[in-house]
Order: sequence, then structure tokens, then C-alpha cells
Amino acid sequence: MTLIAHPYVGRPEEDRLPHVHAVSLALGAGGRLLSVHAADGSDPVDVEAPGPLLERWGKDPAAVRHETVHHTCCDDPVDTVLDALQRAAPDLVVLGTTQRKGALRVFLESRAETIADHLAVPALLVPSGTRGFVGDDGSVRIARVVIPCGDAHSTLAAMDRMVWLAELLELTSVEVRLTHVGAEPRPDVKPPESPRITWTLADAPGELEEALASAATEADLIVMATRGHDSWADRILGSHTERLLRLIDCPLLSVPLGA
Repeated sequence: MTLIAHPYVGRPEEDRLPHVHAVSLALGAGGRLLSVHAADGSDPVDVEAPGPLLERWGKDPAAVRHETVHHTCCDDPVDTVLDALQRAAPDLVVLGTTQRKGALRVFLESRAETIADHLAVPALLVPSGTRGFVGDDGSVRIARVVIPCGDAHSTLAAMDRMVWLAELLELTSVEVRLTHVGAEPRPDVKPPESPRITWTLADAPGELEEALASAATEADLIVMATRGHDSWADRILGSHTERLLRLIDCPLLSVPLGA
């Protein structure tokens, strides 16, 4: 059974949207939901169970099996969450994140982005204040997806994970736009066969993150393979995935290469 994990921050305004997505994904996949919180010895955070939300959607409140873990192991809450996730071995992690820009990013590193950067499984990053892809009835509504078409290895990894997601949630009529940015030749990749997905090609002018954000204006999801932080500039400014995350109005599925 698919396990969806959702680390809680403990601030309702930041936890609400990723909670909605985590419950919806667990429901759609017929899976389990694990709520994770890094305990620090103070009173435990009140983690919302999926039942009330499922009732509002007109679903059986017991339709999603749910477990809460208040984990303690490390001084750093990020390390504590990562330790809990490693022990749980989820199939997908849902994380809320803020869209910090400019110099503030250097001083206030996003915990969600840091967690995603150290995972061996895909992470759905849901920026606060964005529209998301969950309908009022709790259904997953993913009809348009953007995948950056850079190098062949990353593009294939993102396409394979998109097929996995479409099968897991039984999505239909999904248009995935493979978007190539820059003057370098488009990599020669063959999209995997899927009756659920239509693959299209597109070119986008401009700088990588801005061009992809523009291409994703009407998208429900971006799927992007990542190598994490592979340069000193990335450590300061953020990886391509993190920089894109601050510009978009939809969730981003981060796929670690090798996942």
C-alpha cells in the first residue's frame, strides 16, 4: 500500500494546503497517510487527522488510514524529520514551503526545500498561497503538466515519475508539455507509452527559471528531476528546482535522480 508522508510545521497557515494535498493523494491512491512532526520536548503539535476533511468532501472519514509520529532524535528539526522519514520509507513526501526571494533566501533557508534535497523519494512541494490541484470535493485535478526538457537523463527520470503518478491516481487526459529552454539542442528522448498521457514539445525563450515559470502559468503541476545542490552557487542561491519554486503558482514534484 502506498505511503504518503506529510511533515508538519505546526503553523496552521503553512500546514493547511499541504495537508489538503496529502489527504487527497492518499485517498486517490488508496494509501496510508503518515503525519510527521519533529518534537522538541514541548507540548506536541496538534496534527489534524484526515477525517474532518474527508467528511467535508463527502467521503468516508475512515477512507484514509492515518498515523501520527512525534519524532525526537536530533537538535535540528530538519535532521529529526529526515530521520523519521528514513525509518518510515514513504513512497511520496508532501511538503509545504514558502516562496522566499532575494537576499532573504541566503539567511532563511526553507526547511521544506532542505528536506526535499536530502530525500531518496519524490517530494511534492506545495508553496503557500498557490492554487494547488485539489478540487473542492477532494479530487486530484491534474490536466496540464510541465516537465523541463534539459538533459536526457533528467527528462527521462521526470517522465517516468509522471507516468507513475498518473497510474497511481488513475489520472486521465493529462497533457504533459516537455519544455526546452536555451540554445542547446533539445535532447533526444522518447516519452514512455501511457494511455493516460499526451506528450507535447515546446520551446521557451529566456532564462531557465523564468521561462519555465511562464510556461507553467496554466499548469497544474511541474515535474522536475533534481541533483540537489551540486555547486557553491547553488548552496547560496538554491538549486534550479528551488529557484523555480519561488516563481510558480502550482505545486512542484521534485524527483531525485535515482529515485
